[in-house]
Formats: sequence, C-alpha cells, structure tokens
Amino acid sequence: MYARLKSKTAALAGKSYEIVSEAIIGHGPECNLLIKSGVLSAKHARIFFDEKKGAYYLEDFKSHNGTLLDGKPVQGKVKLEKKHVIMFANTFAFIFSLESGQANDPLPPPPKDLPPEPEIPPPPRRRPVESPEPAPVVSRQAPERQEAQPPAAPDDAFGLGEPPARPRPAEAENVAEEPRVRAPLPRDAAPTMLIDEAQLADLLSPPRFVLEFKNVRGEKSTVNLKEGENTVGRLSTGDVAVDDASISRNHAIITVRAGKVALRDLGSKNGTYVADKKISGDTEVAPDTPIRFGLVKATILKKGGSPA
Repeated sequence: MYARLKSKTAALAGKSYEIVSEAIIGHGPECNLLIKSGVLSAKHARIFFDEKKGAYYLEDFKSHNGTLLDGKPVQGKVKLEKKHVIMFANTFAFIFSLESGQANDPLPPPPKDLPPEPEIPPPPRRRPVESPEPAPVVSRQAPERQEAQPPAAPDDAFGLGEPPARPRPAEAENVAEEPRVRAPLPRDAAPTMLIDEAQLADLLSPPRFVLEFKNVRGEKSTVNLKEGENTVGRLSTGDVAVDDASISRNHAIITVRAGKVALRDLGSKNGTYVADKKISGDTEVAPDTPIRFGLVKATILKKGGSPA
C-alpha cells in the first residue's frame, strides 16, 4: 500500500506524487515535496505512514496560512482515510488516495543532516548614551520676551517681506538619536477559500452525465443518465422517453461507464448521428458534442466529479 497526491490547482495541476513513508511539503530545503511559493511556510506540513497504527496521517507544522482537510483546518495530526481533498495555504489543492500494490516512482525521503540555520541575535535594546564623565550642568535661561515689532515699513506694505523664522524647541542633551525602526512586514493574508462543501462533494463524487435535447417543436428537456445502459426511444417505459415522430420506439442506447459515455444505434428508421455523422456500433461521445436522434438534436453534458 502507498499514498498518492494528485494536484488539481495552480501551476502543479495534473502532477502526481507517490508517498511510501513520508512527504514534507513546503518551500524549505528540508522538504522532499518542494513547492516554490511564498504562500507556503518553509516547512508547511507532512504526510507520513505510522507503522504501528498501519495508517497514513496528515500533520500541519503551525504554518502561516494553514492546511485544510476536506475544507476543515488541520490541527495536530489527523488520520487519513481512503480519499480526501487536502489544500495547503488555501492555494494548492491535492486529491489524496490510498493505492494498493507498490509505488512505481515514490518520492525520495526528506533530506537529513542539514546544517543548522545560523542563529540571528536579537536586536540590541535602545538606551540613552552614557557619557564617560558627567556632563557639566548648563543653565538655560528662557529667552526674554520681545516687545511687539512695529508695523512693516512702507516698502513692505504688500506683505512681500520674508516672515520671521520661528525659534526651534530646545533639544535634550546626552540622548542618543533613536534609530529608525522599519515596520514589520504583514503576514501573508490567507486568500479566500477556493472550495466549499458543495464543491467538495462534487469533487469527490464520480461525474454525472445528463442528456439535454429539443424536439422539433423547440421544447427543451433534460434527463439524468444512470451508470450503465440508458435506452432512448418513443416508449414511455424507456430510460429516456422522447415524444417525437422521428424517433423509433427503441431508437438507441447511451452507455455510461467509468466516467465515459458511448452511443449505439438500435437500427432506428431515421438514424443516430454524432457530430453530423451517422453511427451504428458503439461510438464514444465527448461531453458537449452535438448528437441527433432522427430530427431531435441533443447534447450530453458532464456535471461535477473530479476532473480527469
């Protein structure tokens, strides 16, 4: 048994990682699942196999932007079941699944014996500068108040003269100049969650397919297709009943299996068409491809489910 992480979002979409013993996720040198992104902490989280309990666990390392398991924040260690959605820093979403057999390309173990990070000494405390000798006491006398000045001379009658300079306040002596302290950078703001409970349910559930069609009168109908065979015809007992004269009683069969759809004509009078080509045997139909039963135009739509 091994675990698989398959990315569904951001630049890693489509990539898959096989985990046997441990995967440390983050952007630091001690990680073996390295994601170069500032929204992740250097050592953000890990997924590991506990041999005593025979199960995989997810652990968040008190990261700045957190880890979500099926939309819920992870605190401490959480046991992982067969399938989950794991999101790191509300940005990188992965599908976690347990696989049988042996991994073909497992992640290498996390690097060991890394040199310790240099310790950064705390900044010195600011304090007044002490003079080696006591500074002489300098008496300061308040400046004498001057009498009001007479009005400006006639040549300054329009206010063009320079205003008198204001006296500067007395400065304290023997006090060191305060160093300019740069305001700390704000922590990474957690972005809006990219997934809610309804989206999570759609992501974990298999895809659903519906048949949307219009008859010759322009009336629109939508029918959910079940897993397996779905009969299309004019009979009301069929899975998809189409009340139209151009449709045979048993016209065609739509087969849904393993996330794919196939269409087969049952020898109908007016034929079955996929992208304007008449078919007879089983023909795979991609979602949104135009199809036609006799004169009735239709489309198969895919709803929800994990993207392929």
